Amino acid sequence: MTHLDYVFGVRAARSIQPYDLVLYVESRGAVVAGDTWIDRGNGLVIDREWPVEAVTAEDVARRLDPLIDLPLEIVLPTHA
Repeated sequence: MTHLDYVFGVRAARSIQPYDLVLYVESRGAVVAGDTWIDRGNGLVIDREWPVEAVTAEDVARRLDPLIDLPLEIVLPTHA
């Protein structure tokens, strides 16, 4: 996935791993981020130690670029 795939009102973008998705729930303006972002008191960031093998934090950021222009009410960084 290089763009946001859309199914049943939910858009999905690939994140760190091929099976790791960031979900955008359109009806709620919510992003569910899994392990993609963390907040350790300085706002949400991509943890530079989490991307593995050939995937860098910059790669992950580029994959998530389509989220920038979406109406957003809340970010749910789970597992953080």
